[in-house]
Amino acid sequence: RGESTKEAIFLPVLRDVGTFLQLGGFSVIGSYFDLGSESDAVFYVALVNDASSSQRKLHFDVTSFMHSYFTTAFEAKGKNKSEIVGMGLRAMADGADDAAQVTVGDMLLAYYEGQEYVEKALSFYQLSAQQGNVYAMSRLARRYFHGDGVKKDPERALNELARAAEKGFAGAEIQLAQLYDVGILVDANEPTRDALLESAGKKIGEAEVYSTLASLYQDNEGFSENDERAFFWTGRAANLGHASAIHLQALMWEFGIGTPKDEKRAVAGYQRAANLGNAAAMASVGRTYREGAAVEKSEKLAFEWFQKAEQAGSGYAAYELSSYYFDGQLVEKNANRGLALVRTAADRGYAEAMCRLGYLLPKTTTAQREEAFQWYLKGARRGQGWCAYNLGWEFSTGKNVPRSDTTAFQWFSIAADRGYIPAFATVGWMLKLGEGTPVNYAKALEYLKKGAEAKHPLAITNLASMYYEGLGVARDYVMAFQLYAQAAEAKDRIAQRMLGRMYRDGLGVTADLALAKTWLQRAADQGDNYAQNDLRQL
Repeated sequence: RGESTKEAIFLPVLRDVGTFLQLGGFSVIGSYFDLGSESDAVFYVALVNDASSSQRKLHFDVTSFMHSYFTTAFEAKGKNKSEIVGMGLRAMADGADDAAQVTVGDMLLAYYEGQEYVEKALSFYQLSAQQGNVYAMSRLARRYFHGDGVKKDPERALNELARAAEKGFAGAEIQLAQLYDVGILVDANEPTRDALLESAGKKIGEAEVYSTLASLYQDNEGFSENDERAFFWTGRAANLGHASAIHLQALMWEFGIGTPKDEKRAVAGYQRAANLGNAAAMASVGRTYREGAAVEKSEKLAFEWFQKAEQAGSGYAAYELSSYYFDGQLVEKNANRGLALVRTAADRGYAEAMCRLGYLLPKTTTAQREEAFQWYLKGARRGQGWCAYNLGWEFSTGKNVPRSDTTAFQWFSIAADRGYIPAFATVGWMLKLGEGTPVNYAKALEYLKKGAEAKHPLAITNLASMYYEGLGVARDYVMAFQLYAQAAEAKDRIAQRMLGRMYRDGLGVTADLALAKTWLQRAADQGDNYAQNDLRQL
């Protein structure tokens, strides 16, 4: 219909996925163009119904594409997820398409929290597995093995995996090979392991099989975390010239994961993978020059390698390049170019860039504020504590979303659980005051102590207040004074004010009006109104 944006979205799919065309996809696209802004949900449902009515199975690649486009579309356009996914769920139930059921299960787990959504997702996986879908069997196997959302059932896990492997699914064969490799649920058996890997290799290539098996030992997708076995299988893939495996092997050498540290071999590995065109390896070469790790430090060479990596598609490299333009290092200072690179990194899926993009975007209009919020949300879903923390502030202030201390506390807690240090101070303070959560001094102390151990000034100040007021611990002015002094030296104005008051009142330290005035003045110089008032009365 001549609408360039929509053509840009769909033409690559039409060229590359013949199955989509076989399903009568043109009529679906026509519906999409006609319906315009309301069509995201209808498009997905129509595609599923089209597949069902023609008694054909959706090709998994098509379904995966729709999952990606569909979820991105309703995020970007601020659509109501419950309504859209609800429409999709009804279509799945009516259409009984096994591949689509897997996709909906994945969507529920990726975008929703709570046991009810886990149970719904598992029900779709089970329906799909009953129809012989190997992807569903593989997902169920992992869930039953780990007891993730269901009662732990190793025997059921093994059965699901064996079913998928018997159907020739390479992914299941590799997972089953892992069990035989280290003797989990079955006796260790190298011949059986090797036969499974050989079968999988005929489908996806020997090097890819070894690389995939290595990854199973490094994340929760597998059945055993074992750095030594990960390094072993990574090496097997690297020896066959698998560029990503060569890069991973180098990373493991650099950081001593599953093998003794060896920075020289790491640098050589990065260079080898980079020469094979691996973008991540090019970025790692840039990082080694920037940090001077086993090579002579060179910002110029770091910049050049980051440029190569960015051009090869590395989101991390784009993010690193942005700092050169923001700071005017080696290039003319150009904030617009820096922001464009941050956006490129975010678009390529680099989660930290999503947080920074949300932070840097102008927030003059409602649309701009909504875009920033969506980037925070995307980054938080990819495990970024910084993004989760920013979402907490969004709900705490209520500037761009309805204010909710409860929701704010939930996001701050997620940020803290992911190790984002500033969140320890905020969560501890909210637990102390009962903001968005019931008062809990014991938990408040737990979070504040973690923040204090990380030397975060506000966490130290808030922890000092617990000892000063005797909340959750016996009142201890000496400890409070020591903590306030530590935070005051780090220029926390509240700590400076409290330190001045303790010198003034002789609490936890010998009274000293001169030092009281000094610290109150430092707090007042930072705009602390309470300190300014104390000075007038001193």
